[in-house]
Amino acid sequence: MSASGAPERPRRLRDLTVQGWFRLVFAALALLAVVAALIVAGLTAQTRGTSNELANSILPAQAQAYRLQGALVDQETGVRGCGLTGQVGFLQPYTAGRVTEQAAAAQLRALVGGKVSLARDVARIERAAQAWRTGYAIPSIDRARRGPLRGTDLAQLDRGKAAFGHLRSLFAVQNAHLAADAVSDRAALGRARVFQNWVYGAILVVFLLAAAALAVMLD
Repeated sequence: MSASGAPERPRRLRDLTVQGWFRLVFAALALLAVVAALIVAGLTAQTRGTSNELANSILPAQAQAYRLQGALVDQETGVRGCGLTGQVGFLQPYTAGRVTEQAAAAQLRALVGGKVSLARDVARIERAAQAWRTGYAIPSIDRARRGPLRGTDLAQLDRGKAAFGHLRSLFAVQNAHLAADAVSDRAALGRARVFQNWVYGAILVVFLLAAAALAVMLD
């Protein structure tokens, strides 16, 4: 209450002293700094997550997929060499390919993790490879141990080569899915960086305007 008994008017912004304005702007700057720090931290985490997904999952998965596919091609090469010559020494690519296949498939499954389509691709290739070995590779190897394949045995080997074509089609599907995921991650990373740059620019403009306002008040 005033001395005359009338209620006092609430203080308005225009009633603030220079010191009051200084405190108000300083408080606003402090709040902006906190908000900016939270935004920057969130954007940095998002960008880092996308970058890590690309660098630590998709790209290594592509490398292991090529390793898996190469191991299976080596197996087919070894089986044909053994079948055509009857010499078990030609089975070296087949034997080494089996070891490499198992290692690459295990690493690939670990890398793709919860990505259902990519995990399904690995499972399909492994099932098809086992079916090819059971139906064509192993029987051809067993017969080739007695000498070069002839007649119906050679025809069986040729059918195995045709059956291996199904595996090659699965390779193409797997590569396409991995490439699509890599493109998607790169695009997401690019969008995140562009948005991040815009946010940084906006934060800078706000701070410059606040600093200018503070300079005008202190002039």
